[in-house]
Amino acid sequence: MTEKKSPVPSKKSNIISLLINPLLNYVDWEENPKIHYYSLNELVVDRKEKFIAWQKQKSGDLTLLMEKLNNLEIASNEKLKQILEIRENKIIFINFPRKKEDLQELEKWIRFADQNPPVFLLVYFPEKTEGIFIELKNENIICPLCEKSWKKNSSIKEGNFICPIDETTFSQEEVEKFTECLINDYVKRSLEIVEHAKKNKYKILQRELSLRIDFEPEILQKSLQEKINEIK
Repeated sequence: MTEKKSPVPSKKSNIISLLINPLLNYVDWEENPKIHYYSLNELVVDRKEKFIAWQKQKSGDLTLLMEKLNNLEIASNEKLKQILEIRENKIIFINFPRKKEDLQELEKWIRFADQNPPVFLLVYFPEKTEGIFIELKNENIICPLCEKSWKKNSSIKEGNFICPIDETTFSQEEVEKFTECLINDYVKRSLEIVEHAKKNKYKILQRELSLRIDFEPEILQKSLQEKINEIK
């Protein structure tokens, strides 16, 4: 009688959390057969559902509503669990985990899926680029639905922000406030995430932005891709 051999377990994936200022979220990530990119909006409700929720409310704080919707969907974990079933690939989460509690939840599901511990790639502005950062902030605005960064001169018309993806419209004032909150929130929470990562002895890589040319989409994407490719 021939003894049955146990199936060879597939290799684990490399899970990378790319922490990047929301103002720089204008890169179009190119899918690769072995590299998969997931922004927050691939992990949570889609933009249409968010917009419907906003239309129903039409009052109150836009930032708080979007955060509430994100938190509700992150907590369900259904999409996250499916993503973590991918084997023998690189899984790149763009600005996720969003806060320390999300990271603790991600850690739990990584262990459940028997995957490698996460690696963190922190992209930051040093003090010498503070003036350039302010210029970038003055030039760009972030959509509350897709959380992508857009040039103000092409997305603001007559006091309204119009998302170039599907022309959904918000007042410029609302979106300016949302952008400011998102940037401040990112700075505070990314520090918390990095501190938690250090305590757990996760690998942390850094990419310093030092030149204005760094911020061009193709150059930024290529530079970050090189860092991602280094992770084994």
